[in-house]
Amino acid sequence: SGGRYDALLAAFTRSLPAAGAVIQIDHLAWALGSNASARQLRALVVPAENTPVDGSSESVRVARRLREVAQTLRMAKIPSAVADSADALDYARAWRYSHVVRLSEGDAVRLSSIENETGSLGDANAAVSATSAETLSLDAVIERMRA
Repeated sequence: SGGRYDALLAAFTRSLPAAGAVIQIDHLAWALGSNASARQLRALVVPAENTPVDGSSESVRVARRLREVAQTLRMAKIPSAVADSADALDYARAWRYSHVVRLSEGDAVRLSSIENETGSLGDANAAVSATSAETLSLDAVIERMRA
């Protein structure tokens, strides 16, 4: 956050150009690679491959489901964010997410741990360990992530 504060100085002394900014120390530590934050459990929620993004009723349904899954994870105290499928694994690695949760058919999802995976997210789904390659309920995903 931050912004222009030209009028603020005028209230105290005289009008001068002014700007402000905030740096959140926790975010800075994370960005600099703090060991504590590097191991943190975090999930990136992505749609199934070939999901339409054209404003159709199906794409709206998927967007709602993405938000619902992310909110359920947050309520389970697992920080999460939503992203599109394109380059999701690279994004998750760059921002040190521990898992990628991909929507599947119906209410099921697929869980991928990204610690040792390489390649694109499509490759990652094929490379996940046997314990997380199956399609799971969201409750089972939460249990596996906490294990």
